[in-house]
Amino acid sequence: MAALVLTPAPAEDADAGYERGRAHYAAGKYAEAITAFTEALAVDREQSAAFNGRGSAYGGAGLYDEAITDFTEVIRLNPASEVGFYNRGAAYTKKQSYDKAIEDFSRAIELNPAYPAAFNGRGMARARQGRHDGAIADFNDAIRLNPRFVHALVNRAGSRHALGARAEAVADYTAALRI
Repeated sequence: MAALVLTPAPAEDADAGYERGRAHYAAGKYAEAITAFTEALAVDREQSAAFNGRGSAYGGAGLYDEAITDFTEVIRLNPASEVGFYNRGAAYTKKQSYDKAIEDFSRAIELNPAYPAAFNGRGMARARQGRHDGAIADFNDAIRLNPRFVHALVNRAGSRHALGARAEAVADYTAALRI
């Protein structure tokens, strides 16, 4: 009679944990998403998508320092990741670290000059610094790249209003309502 050989079950692959994390994130279950992405990273520490997903979940949970740490890992693993720079810029914006946010959004734009969300993000950071002329230039670029970008239209309206350009602000709000 042959000996019975037991082999341990293989460790869950990183992709399964990653996909579970994505599902939890999409459902707004940030704590569960963080756990699933962390499990995926325990299997594969080089999986930049899991760091990005976990960073997004940390951001959704309001844990911006942790999000910044994970987005920094995304950038370390893939220095050409415009998404990593964009996401870290968004986290810096939430922390009111506007200069750092502007640096990251600018790097995302360098990597992908056709990235309307990065122009909008940089414009928002500039607007929060009271630099509305620069913000409007960024919102203009975002709208040029995506004429149906409602957030950029509304943000540009806010900066125009802050500069006293009421008619232009109303025109932007009206355009946003038509989309």
